[in-house]
Amino acid sequence: MDKLNYYQELWEILFEAVPANEHIVANQTIKDTWMNGGYYVYELGDDTMVVSLNGMYPFYENFADPEMATTMIDWVQTVLESNTDKHFLTQTHVYFGNNWY
Repeated sequence: MDKLNYYQELWEILFEAVPANEHIVANQTIKDTWMNGGYYVYELGDDTMVVSLNGMYPFYENFADPEMATTMIDWVQTVLESNTDKHFLTQTHVYFGNNWY
């Protein structure tokens, strides 16, 4: 399965199948970054953002797409630098500390 189909299938399971996630499904920016690599940012009120990262990319066992780690880190740096007036909550499914050999 290619990357786009993989993230499309996950999108349908995690977001479209859950009625409470209608606001996420309607947000094209979230869907665009999700389809690119399984990460996104969501505004939670006026002063807080949730940054959901795909911890598989910087994980040391990722041999399939190592460049995506740089793409995602560059993206999150841009998000943080362009929203200095916000608070951030981060989430990931693989702890970045797993990068130790």
